[in-house]
Parts: sequence; C-alpha cells; structure tokens
Amino acid sequence: WSVLYYQGDPSFNHTTCAVGYDYGPSLPDTFIIVHNTWTIDEPWWPLWTYANGYQSYDYVTKVIPGGGIPDNLFITFPTDSGIILLYNMKYKITWQTVGTGINHLSIWYASGYDSSTWTLLSSNVPNTGFYTWTVPPESLYGRINLAGWDNADSLVATDGSFYRFITKPVIKSPNVHLLGHIPPGAYDGVNSGNCFYLYRDSSLSIYDITDITAPLLIKKIKVAGRDGRLFRNGSYLYLSTGYDHSLQIFEITDPQNPVFCGSLNFSSQARGLYVSDTLCYLANSTQGLRIISVANPSSPYELGSYNTPGISYDVVIVDTIAIVADGNNGIVILNVKTPSSPALISTYNTPGNAFGVDYNGYLYVSDGSSGLGIIDITDPANPVSVGWYDTPGLAYRSRCFGENLFVADGDAGVRILNCADLGNICEIGYLDSYGSAQGIFINDTLAFLADNGDGGYIIDARVMGIGETRRPEDKETGRILEVYPNPFTDKVTIKFEIRNTKSETNSKSQIPNKNLATCYSLLPILRIYDATGRLVKQFNHLTIQPFNQIIWSGDDNFGRELPPGIYFVSLKKKNHTVTKKAVYLK
Repeated sequence: WSVLYYQGDPSFNHTTCAVGYDYGPSLPDTFIIVHNTWTIDEPWWPLWTYANGYQSYDYVTKVIPGGGIPDNLFITFPTDSGIILLYNMKYKITWQTVGTGINHLSIWYASGYDSSTWTLLSSNVPNTGFYTWTVPPESLYGRINLAGWDNADSLVATDGSFYRFITKPVIKSPNVHLLGHIPPGAYDGVNSGNCFYLYRDSSLSIYDITDITAPLLIKKIKVAGRDGRLFRNGSYLYLSTGYDHSLQIFEITDPQNPVFCGSLNFSSQARGLYVSDTLCYLANSTQGLRIISVANPSSPYELGSYNTPGISYDVVIVDTIAIVADGNNGIVILNVKTPSSPALISTYNTPGNAFGVDYNGYLYVSDGSSGLGIIDITDPANPVSVGWYDTPGLAYRSRCFGENLFVADGDAGVRILNCADLGNICEIGYLDSYGSAQGIFINDTLAFLADNGDGGYIIDARVMGIGETRRPEDKETGRILEVYPNPFTDKVTIKFEIRNTKSETNSKSQIPNKNLATCYSLLPILRIYDATGRLVKQFNHLTIQPFNQIIWSGDDNFGRELPPGIYFVSLKKKNHTVTKKAVYLK
C-alpha cells in the first residue's frame, strides 16, 4: 500500500505493508490495518485518505496474476470533519468512480472508536453515484465505507470517509415541519426552481431539490471569501463575498449550471445586497452603501455611494428609499431616487446591533441581542417603532410569510413569530440548529435557513401553530364556534352551538342501548392549545344542548395563569373539529 503526497506535503510519502482483514462475515477486505515502519501506533485506515483539505494518492496492488486494477472509487459525501447528520432525516451518500469495471456497491456505516462497529446498509447498490440513507435515531460518531464490485461480484475498489460524522436529534416545536437538511455549514442560501444554492467558505454549492427530503449535490463552484450573502433576481444570481470584498454575478438560465458573468471589487467587506431592476445595492461594511449598475452583468460599475456612520450589514429597497442596517448605529434611511447621489432622510437608533432589514408593509429590523423590531416608515423622515420582540439568540436576518416572521437567530436557530397583533408579538414555533443561523430566504411555501455550523435547512413555511379553521361555521356538521371578546385581557367567552346532524340522529335511533364509552364519544370536547400545538386546557363532558357557553380565564388545566399569546380554541365532536384563534393580551 503506497500513500503519496499525504496532507499536501510532496515529501510526505510512505510505502508499507498492509493486510486486509475480515471484520465480521459481511466486511471482507474493505479496510486495512497498517503494519508500518513509523514509531506511532496506527488506527484502522480507510483507503484514499483525506486530510487538511488534501486527497492522498493511494495505490493498492493485488499480489496475484493480473497485476494492478485500474478501477477506483472515491467517496464524496460525507467527507468533511464533524458533519452533523440529523436523526430520521435522509441524506445522499455520494461517490465517483474511475474506470468501467464497478457494477454495484456495498455500503456500511461505522460507529465506535476507530470505527469498530459496522452496520451494512445495502450489499447491492447500483453504481449511480448516490445512495439515499435515512439516519437512524441514535447517537453515532461514525464513518461510511464503500466497496465496489464487478459483474462477477469480485471486489475491485474500496473507499471510506476519513473524518467522522456526528448524528444529533432534530430540536423543534411540533408545528414546524423540517423537510430537508444539507450539511455542512453555510452563510446564506436561495433557490431557483428545483435548485438550491448555498454559499460556504470559498464555494458556491448547487443542490438538486427535486427530492426535497434528500437534496443531491450536483456542482460546486470555487469562489473566494466567506460570510457573504446571496440574492436572486430573475435569471441572475448575485453573490457578495464578505471578506473577499467583492460582488460576483452568475447567470442561472440553466439553474444547474451557473455561468460566471462579472465581478466588482471593493476596499471593505461586501455584506448584504438587494437587486432591483438594473441596480444592485450593497452594504459595504465600513464604506456604507454602494449603488452598482448591473445592466451589463459582465461589466458592473459603481454609480454612487453613501458612507453611513456605522458598519453596514444589510439593505432593503422600498420604491426610491434605501434602508440600511448600520450595526450599532441602528438604521439609516436614504433617498436613492438619484443613484449617483444618495441623500440622507433620517436615522433611527435601535437598542441593539442592526444586522438585517426586511420590508413587508412595515420595516423589520433584526437587531442582534435586542431581537426583532418593527418600525413604521410611512413617513421615512420620522420612523416610529410599533413592536418589538426579544428573541433568545442574536437576530441576524428575517423574512415575512403572511403574518408570520422567520428570524435567523444565531445559536437559537430559526424563531417563528406571529405579528398579527403588533402590540403582542409572540413566538409560535422554532427550530434549533446546531451552529449559528444567519441567513433566511422564503420562496413560495418553503423557508430556507442557512446555518454556518451545520448547513441548510428546508422548512415548510406554513407554520400555523395548532391552526385555525378557515370557516368557524361548519354547516354540514351543524357547529358554530364564537370567541369574544377577541383579543381578550381577563376573561373570554367561548360560545358554541351544536345541532345533531341527520346521520347522528339516525345513528342514535338505530342503536338505543349504547355503552358508556360510545355515549361519551358523542359528547363535544372543547380543547385549548397554545401556538406550538401544546394542549393547555380541556373541558370534558359538556352537556348536549342547543347552545353552550364556557368562560375561560386564561389558565391551564392546573389553574396556573398562562402567558399572553395566541391560543387556539378547538371544538370536537366525533370526527369533526372546528378551531378558532384567540389572542390573549395583558
């Protein structure tokens, strides 16, 4: 066994004797134990080692007639150190092959010290380049091992991941539906059709999300920089490269094959950006706002700039107004009607560190340790705060979906806030990622979260807590539900009318001697849930009368006062349920 150019060092070569061992009946000769001439003890080594960003060149020769085997096998995911895989989520194990001799593969995953425990995933995987694996709900610190076989079931090549992956549980509220997860860490992400773009350290990764539960990496483009942002506008993708101080533009007419168009360099970090028509507005850190013409994507050039007093992190455009998130100087509102000469309209000093801005009728400010602020800029010369919510982490970015707001909240993951009542903003859901959530993008009904520690998350944006029936009156089942006053501060009246349907009346007449359980099943049950879907109060065995009324004082089943927020009143009889939202204020 020969290892050449190990860890990128051309002088670090080694040839030694190694013996392949069976480890259990299903794992013949796929890993080796090194009998070396070095002075250190060697663990089990997978073939084709990968370390410090370099792939070694390993050569294995069978000492049998026929000599060396030209076919080879390279694992491509998972390979990075410390990749986090989530319980019960799907991932595509991927590989590349050399030669034409590999017909099918066997795949194992390992756990334990030096990968001592092996579990066979499949012994006959077609050589398609990927295998979809559902991670078991158990803590693993493991590796993947591949064995390539020819048509005659002779072993011709093997490979395995050098670095270990880690498995962890998904931590989220019950009403949040995680659809897919894409490790490793990323700073920002956007999608175009069935392609999802993730910006990572020195690379732009493109994933096919046709199978949204198990995205497939189809291309990786080397780009400089880190801690940058993405913005998609039509058939172009714009990338600010953070510490590389540049704007890069790609054409994505073919979403799977971005074509580099042009770039523009700056003297400071290129952070958040917003593209409208042929203008790109870029938050340029210590240099404030830059306005760039991208009418010709191959030759972008600067039209104008405004040097804000702080460190600009993000920007959003509303008509001819630019609002800049300016760090510890809050927000800066500019008139950009004339791009060559932006003019100051006003500033608003937020209590925290303004990292991100979004607009959807109101201005939403992601204010770091001070959480999420909502500001009315109807009169841009006199911005007015109309709501604030202190998130548990560091609020970096936010995006609206209906009356809900998704906040990329640093080490607290994504927090989902309901802003229907600006005086009483409340959290209705969350997903805790394992690194620092810093990017959020919403398209159609999908929310894409970028976490710089453990990757991209694809979430169903339709988070409604327990949910509200769109028609509080259900004519077919004869139920009417009313909740008033709503919002309420002390007590709320829950009134409902129940009329037996024809089918229920007939059922009762046909079965005169029902047992007690059957009788109780016909009684209405009134339940109250909080915004995360947790049952907090239940009223059982309500008398069947034409009209019923309950007074609720905002307490739970133990008589404890509940916090202000959004609650859902649910009336159920047999298989029919009507639900209505109630807002509890203080």
